[in-house]
Amino acid sequence: MTQNDVKKLILLFDGNKLPYSKLHQTMPCISDDDVLSLMGRLSSNTRLFTVSSNAATDDIRRHGFKPGDVFTLTEEGEELLHIVQKDKHLTDLAEQSLSEAKKATLYAQLAVLLSVVSIAISVLMG
Repeated sequence: MTQNDVKKLILLFDGNKLPYSKLHQTMPCISDDDVLSLMGRLSSNTRLFTVSSNAATDDIRRHGFKPGDVFTLTEEGEELLHIVQKDKHLTDLAEQSLSEAKKATLYAQLAVLLSVVSIAISVLMG
């Protein structure tokens, strides 16, 4: 699972909660083992969220998560969500700024062209 996948997953949380059905529907390529890993159950990774079900890791690995399971962000998960939201906001602002800069460049080029045309008309009439 890539860092981008983790960021996409964290952005799926509505407030502090994410139903498994929404996770599975939105990101079907993420395996239950990936989810367990992010919950800190398969490795010593930071736990980003927990699940409402009290099922043991082995039960989840055998039978998978249930559609009614709901994930809740841990403190570390909330911190990551805040960082990802901030990064997304900054990226959106940068893209908007770039778009506005492109428009400004186009308008400047048009102004130069109109100035040249105006000068040419003045010389020809003059």
